[in-house]
Amino acid sequence: MSGLQTLVSLHPWTFLTACALPALYVGPWWPLVVVLALALAGLTALLARHLERPGRWTALLLAGATIAAFWGVRPELDRKESYPVPISSIFEGTGVVSREAPLSRSGESRFQLRIDSVASEQGSGPAYALVTVRNYRGPSPGWGQKLTWKGTLEGAELRWRQGSTAGWETDWQEWRYAARSRFFAVLSFLDEPSAALGEALVLGAVDDLTTAEKASFRDAGCSHVLALSGMHLSLLALVLAGALRRRAPPLVVLLVTQAVLGAFCLLAGPIPSLYRAWMMALADGLVRLNLGRPDPLDLLAQSFLLTVCLWPEMAGTLSLQLSFLSMLGLSLWSRRCEWALRPWMGRWGGATLGSSVAALVATLPLTVGLFGEVHWTGLLLSAPLVALTNLYLFLTLAVLGLGLAGLLGFLPWVPELMRFLYDLIFGLTGWGAGWPALSGPLVALCAGAAALGRLGVFLYNRHHRGGPMPVSLRYDSPTDLQAFLDSRGFNALKRWGQNFLINPGARAQIVAALDLQPGEPVWEVGPGLGALTHHLVEAGHPLTVFEIDPGYAVFLREEFGDSPAGFTLLEGDVIKTWRGALEPEARSPGLKCVGNLPYNAASAIVADFVEGGYFPQVLVVTVQKEMADRMTATVGTKNYSSFSVLCQSVFGLTDVLVLKPGSFYPAPEVTSRVVKLVPHQKWPELDHKLFSVLVRECFSSRRKTLRNNLPGAAAALRLTDDALKNAFLGQGIDLGRRAETLTVEEFVRVYGSTGLVSTSQGLPR
Repeated sequence: MSGLQTLVSLHPWTFLTACALPALYVGPWWPLVVVLALALAGLTALLARHLERPGRWTALLLAGATIAAFWGVRPELDRKESYPVPISSIFEGTGVVSREAPLSRSGESRFQLRIDSVASEQGSGPAYALVTVRNYRGPSPGWGQKLTWKGTLEGAELRWRQGSTAGWETDWQEWRYAARSRFFAVLSFLDEPSAALGEALVLGAVDDLTTAEKASFRDAGCSHVLALSGMHLSLLALVLAGALRRRAPPLVVLLVTQAVLGAFCLLAGPIPSLYRAWMMALADGLVRLNLGRPDPLDLLAQSFLLTVCLWPEMAGTLSLQLSFLSMLGLSLWSRRCEWALRPWMGRWGGATLGSSVAALVATLPLTVGLFGEVHWTGLLLSAPLVALTNLYLFLTLAVLGLGLAGLLGFLPWVPELMRFLYDLIFGLTGWGAGWPALSGPLVALCAGAAALGRLGVFLYNRHHRGGPMPVSLRYDSPTDLQAFLDSRGFNALKRWGQNFLINPGARAQIVAALDLQPGEPVWEVGPGLGALTHHLVEAGHPLTVFEIDPGYAVFLREEFGDSPAGFTLLEGDVIKTWRGALEPEARSPGLKCVGNLPYNAASAIVADFVEGGYFPQVLVVTVQKEMADRMTATVGTKNYSSFSVLCQSVFGLTDVLVLKPGSFYPAPEVTSRVVKLVPHQKWPELDHKLFSVLVRECFSSRRKTLRNNLPGAAAALRLTDDALKNAFLGQGIDLGRRAETLTVEEFVRVYGSTGLVSTSQGLPR
């Protein structure tokens, strides 16, 4: 398969948007854009073909392009505008509002105007400039509203004298302005500062905050708390999906959800980071509808490309650049930071601070380059400010909902509460703004020290076991396990043998039985919710797990997906997926393997490993006691079977421990045994697939003699009856014996006498 085919098959939406990018560019440089787009597609295809997580590398590639693109347009952003007539003499023109301030607390409403034309006594002509309007009195016009004005341009500011409204750029913007005006009119129930903060949190209308209020968030390093983000859209999408999931087909749910998200984005205004979050939700819905659960990093790459394709003017905005980089940091590093912080701060505190650290690190290349400093107090303040602003947002939405319904009289205490929260929020940001920022050289020095420290940790972990890793579940508590299952809508399914091992001593003995050395790769079959997985990840082992339950697979990726040593999850029946983990381009085969095998499929799984040629150095399995008795049975006993012969032809078997039903939740109806299998290498040239056919046919009717069972065996092996009989007789075996009386060695000698040609596929052993 070529690299281009790999890209299309793995990332169809990324590929399509990358191809659409040059088609949307019109200008003298379009051939160069086409070449760059093809180079981007080719490089992404190469990475997708040769690397294990192509979504990660697609996103990182776009991150580099993002930073380069911003620095490429930075001179444009700093450029002074020019006009067709002298600036000092300009006194009238036309323009369209590109950013608004819905209410005015100071009597002067500042908004951003895109100037289309200017005129004076010396001449007139078209112009394109973004300017901030000063000296404008009265309600601010809405985004998209056309204005004629008279005044004086001074650089990037327009000194307003007089003007009038000339309509709207598009008809729907009039509806939008009316809706926003109605929302904000309801907030007059609050005092002006409280209303201004509510407007900023609900619809991103930060222009009505005073300069000092916005500066306090910025200087505290918490500007992201005020910004509309994917969190707003995610909550809205979850509410809609929960309300519609059981009442409408998936396609209808997707269409309705996207329509509502789009309406919200249009109501909020042209905020690049919010539009990128909308495109991420769209890409997520499309992939889930067609392909299943998407890779978060691939979604991030898709959302960036879709945003740039649909709104090319947003490509060079700092808002979009910072949004993309912060999301990249959250995807790559937030879980690792959370794991490191959980022991000291708990899960919520670790997750909040870990997210702040990840986002800060990812955005450092832009923030340090643009501002020359970093406001580090945002790391400490993010957690309390997120909690407080979320509560403030909830109360604001309650005021809006009850106000639109005419029921505000039921909330007489809300203005006082919101004013208290307002004072608390700005008290925190004011405290954070009072601390000095970190200079650019100091940040570079700290980044270098952190990189060296991370290298040291990496080298240490290659030779030592890792430290304790916090987990989300108490695996010893049936109550906690059931509460978790209920919260996720999961069930412990009997057909998949989902009985969770709640005995911590037993788990420790199972891991000890693997005789693990530092850094050895391990396979785990049937991890369930990760009780054993936790121990293996904690010990720093590269881990490949096989899980058939899609819901459990999602949780395992969330909990262990960012394991520093490496974590690969293969979803589906292990019998159908384990060979894929042995392909040359995949991970190296697990040197050790462990599994709490489902009772109704345990024999099939072990037999498939043996017949397929996968013989780990140690295989530790938890199985039903009756099956363990069959595996370890000696010749002539009632439990001795073809499965006994097959297992013992490869492995030496020893008992580890016996587990009563109470060691599991839900408790099974049978006793279990943990068995350790170690290859003995007595017959390395034996083709176990053909050998299994021979033994199974000989045991097909246990009460019959070999003479009666051999015709079926001969037919299955494509031998003549006489050839197979002679193989037995040549080893001195009486055909009047029953199969249960033959030792494993006798079966191996008979197989060697048949002259069968090996069908081995050459899998690693």
